[in-house]
Amino acid sequence: MVKFYDVIAFGTGSALNIVSSIISHWPEIRVAVVEKDIVGGICLTRGCIPSKMVLYPAELLAEIRRAHLFGIDVKVNGVDSKFILRRMRKMVFRESRKIEESLKAHPRIDLYKGVGEFVDEYTVKIGDELIKGEKILLCTGSRPFIPPIPGLEEAGYLTSKSFFLEVEELPKSIVIIGGGYVAVELGFFMSMMGSKVTIIGKRPRLVPREEPEISELLGRELLRHVNLLLNHMAVEAFKRDGRKVVVAENLETGGNVEVEADEILVAAGRHSNSDLTKPEKTGVKVDEKGWIITNEYLETTKSNIWAFGGC
Repeated sequence: MVKFYDVIAFGTGSALNIVSSIISHWPEIRVAVVEKDIVGGICLTRGCIPSKMVLYPAELLAEIRRAHLFGIDVKVNGVDSKFILRRMRKMVFRESRKIEESLKAHPRIDLYKGVGEFVDEYTVKIGDELIKGEKILLCTGSRPFIPPIPGLEEAGYLTSKSFFLEVEELPKSIVIIGGGYVAVELGFFMSMMGSKVTIIGKRPRLVPREEPEISELLGRELLRHVNLLLNHMAVEAFKRDGRKVVVAENLETGGNVEVEADEILVAAGRHSNSDLTKPEKTGVKVDEKGWIITNEYLETTKSNIWAFGGC
């Protein structure tokens, strides 16, 4: 049996901004909200908000440690990184619960927890349930991209998702694969908390999409706190004597260097979730990497289906 809705919204991040506006203008609307992860979207649960909540204490530490430049004699007696992570997670989970409770209590919204997969025209399967929508909002987000590095799966690794949702104690040392903003933010945080951090970036500059002057200044500043291996690419990972090793190839010389640490964090970009939701089954076109194609109005190639956010 198929249940029909006026709108099906994938995701509880940017999708809810649109759902809220629609309901305020169309009080009798029936909406299905589909969420495969913790309610709240990437920004709240494992992106913008938790990252800034852990970065702020790190920034405070950096300011305190340079206070002597201004004639201020101050000492840091200790840093409780476990408390910082617990505080972040407590607030994130609290907000997530509030959003989930409000969705479940709303008389016009049905919340479906699980992966929503298109199986036919405007038709979505979640577990054993089938729903169909007149209009569909694809706010399916993305997930960490895991490069095909030999031995990486066997060695084990963290991603931004597992870091924000699961890590309770920081490793004494960590090697980060990737040179984008996630690598920089988490690398800086962990270094200020006392971890020995090495960042492996395959570009000559960190955060290469930023202005060159900003990128170069950031690299110089970050060198005060972390070890940078730029223009290097991780080509292998393995365990040795209980620790993890990443082999990085110098893209200029072709030589290899080994970096040994207690943990690995993969921050090598994002991966589309279209392989999970299969929007092409309802006529939505995606590019060669699975990202949903839209026009300037965020309309997909299928009428009455729009895509928003990171998808």
